[in-house]
Amino acid sequence: MLNRELLRADIYKAGHLAARFTQHSDYSVHFAYLPEYTGEPLAWSLPLGIERVTLQSTLPNFFTNLLPEGYRLNALAASLKTSKSNELTLLLALGSDVPGDVQIVPEGEPPQEVPATLVEDVETVSFHDLMGVIDRKSLPGVQTKFSARVSTLMRTLPVNWRSEEALLKVSPERIPYLVENEYEHLRAASNLKIPVAQSALVYDRENTPGLLISRFDRGPQGERYALEDAAQILDIPPAAKYSADGDVTSESLLTAVSERAASPALAARNIYVQFLYAWLTGNGDLHAKNISLLKTPKKGWQVAPVYDVPSSWVYFKDDMALSINSRVKNLKKHDWDAFAYHAGIPENLQRSLPKTAIKAASSVSWDRLPFTGSQRYGVERELSHRRWELEKHL
Repeated sequence: MLNRELLRADIYKAGHLAARFTQHSDYSVHFAYLPEYTGEPLAWSLPLGIERVTLQSTLPNFFTNLLPEGYRLNALAASLKTSKSNELTLLLALGSDVPGDVQIVPEGEPPQEVPATLVEDVETVSFHDLMGVIDRKSLPGVQTKFSARVSTLMRTLPVNWRSEEALLKVSPERIPYLVENEYEHLRAASNLKIPVAQSALVYDRENTPGLLISRFDRGPQGERYALEDAAQILDIPPAAKYSADGDVTSESLLTAVSERAASPALAARNIYVQFLYAWLTGNGDLHAKNISLLKTPKKGWQVAPVYDVPSSWVYFKDDMALSINSRVKNLKKHDWDAFAYHAGIPENLQRSLPKTAIKAASSVSWDRLPFTGSQRYGVERELSHRRWELEKHL
């Protein structure tokens, strides 16, 4: 039986036509660079000249990781009346404005900007009404996911706020105060002495809180910056982003990401500190999609600003999303020493970096958060013990 071509899609890198998808009647998808393209590779896992064939309308992992997850993936598939496994069709609905500087469009069509929802004055709009819009942007690193064990519905919408590209996040009903939680932990993370995503806590006309987070993959004039999360760099599917669901560990992530950075030593220290902060704040969702590399014109590849850092312990007694020294719970000083050794952290920094992480975690003010009773005091007690466990050896 003749295997006919059903669909073609063009793939752009930094505004230049670079590669093409061809889907056949057996639903296999062929990826190949165009012979005349001589620019930068689309991704670390897709070097120039490589060809890939995937089955059942699926795509290479780099592209699959551009799709949203959870609620937004379900909503997108429903709006297109297609299966969640029909990855090429889903990506074509989003591909003009996915994270980073890659764009995927129907063959022969130039990439077009998809205007974000304009929000000039948040006090005059309803976040509930805004979230009723099924948007055409994916931004998987900052959206429908929360716990390493429970996927819930953090509502996220790309918006244009005061002439700046941003993400608007609203707490799901099942996870109250999530945006306040994340905002407070982003605020405290500014004490880590590494880049942190810029954020603002705002309220709509119904006094519903929302979290606005600036897009760090866009420049001041809308320039697109290359961005790859660790799942893309490791060439794994989104479903394998946790240690429990695949082979990725904190050590394998740190190695893969840092060795591709302009300064591997600085990148390794950054990632080491992020894992420390996650443990000390009860964030059980620091998985392979929540650490990324960002390429900017002045600094080249560097670890992207910290993002997605709410404390999950206040809702679920989460383990670490990725193992540290083969452990995801009850971590001790020797586990962090082993991780520091793997990261190549100098001996003097093995004392100062944990102190920095402890100081940042200690600056989280639970008085700023609306949690009360056993929910609050249980997490405070646990996190205080974690700080003590590290501090007593420093």
